[in-house]
Amino acid sequence: MESVSKARISSAIAGVVLFLLGAVTGGALVRAGQQRWVRERLASDPAAIRTELFLRGLDERLSLTRAQRVQARALLVAQGPQYREAIALSRPRLTELRHQFARDFDAHLTPEQRVALRATLAELDARR
Repeated sequence: MESVSKARISSAIAGVVLFLLGAVTGGALVRAGQQRWVRERLASDPAAIRTELFLRGLDERLSLTRAQRVQARALLVAQGPQYREAIALSRPRLTELRHQFARDFDAHLTPEQRVALRATLAELDARR
């Protein structure tokens, strides 16, 4: 009887160790994959990575739905040439475009998301 319980305990410990090993390995692979993705995107198109990072930050702060992310990405891609021109010309124009994006995207947001977006814009404006 005692040998059976020792065998079960050993099996349970082995299972926990294997689970932890798999979790650590999986986490490392995901992290390495993300870093590779960022390096590849930076090397190929810096504007695309800036757009993606902006969208991730927006999603994190506003908890966007899939449809909202698609709409935001489409707006940012459409406004991309204007953003690049604005960066080259002046920061005030960039701020103006950022607020234009917020006005255009406002219809796709919930009231709570609108408040969060306005707070984000105020924070960004304060940094400039």
